Amino acid sequence: MSMKSNFIVRSEVLWFFLHMMDRYAFQTGGPEVRDALQDAIVENAIHGMLTASFDTTHVDKGFDSKEWLDRMADSLLEEFNEAGLDYSSCRTLGVEGEADFVREETILGRLGARIERLTGQEFNLELRLLIWATALEGLGKSGLKEQVEKASGTLR
Repeated sequence: MSMKSNFIVRSEVLWFFLHMMDRYAFQTGGPEVRDALQDAIVENAIHGMLTASFDTTHVDKGFDSKEWLDRMADSLLEEFNEAGLDYSSCRTLGVEGEADFVREETILGRLGARIERLTGQEFNLELRLLIWATALEGLGKSGLKEQVEKASGTLR
């Protein structure tokens, strides 16, 4: 996988998890809790992904890596907001029936479709199934819902 595709996948997976955090927070505590968690986490998560993805310790003299990372973070925040709007049109996660991994009207199906389009791998059903299974496993192992519920309790 190219570095560009790798970064695209990292970003999209982060957008998916942040979107799920939004949904869980809204379900648990409503818009106020969702907004508070988003304010506390989204920008830090984006900066963390950038820092983990790009080594800026060995840049040319005179290159302002902090300013570059800040511009990248601003651009990625816009991407996150666009992805969130896209995911918000989905009504279900996509674990309810057979072949949900190909149904773009589910969140997991949309994740797979977005990654396919962004990496030029359209209609790659094996990839879509792998994305679906990996994201579902990651969501379960992360304990994200429980963590959001716990954080929501402290915000109410």
